[in-house]
Amino acid sequence: MTKELSEDSTMQVSLKTLGGIAFLIATLVGMWFTLQNDIAEARELPKPTDPVITRMEFDMKDKLIRQTIMNTQEYLTKEEYDFCFAYDKDIRKDTTFVGLSEGNTYLNLNVYSEHDHEKRGEDDVNNDLPF
Repeated sequence: MTKELSEDSTMQVSLKTLGGIAFLIATLVGMWFTLQNDIAEARELPKPTDPVITRMEFDMKDKLIRQTIMNTQEYLTKEEYDFCFAYDKDIRKDTTFVGLSEGNTYLNLNVYSEHDHEKRGEDDVNNDLPF
């Protein structure tokens, strides 16, 4: 036996349930208006610009790259040498041209150590040259 729904059908809903439904609807409506307000506010804000690198920031990074090269690499390529030489003309005091088979190579005297050279059993800087 099934009941059919009609105009005369009744349904019992407690006040607690009605209050919960009203609270849910009020919350959703409040969230909707808050969201619409945030969207309108965002439209009025200026558009973000591309990040600008200041001259000081560029110079600091450039100096850091040169210091890293001069403090860590035993052999410098021609490009690295030219890069560091453009900044510091005194780099000639800290390097010497060895011209290994890979191309124009400079020995970085800031990093090179005779002790390490002797420890590896090498007697001459040029012993691995083909001539």
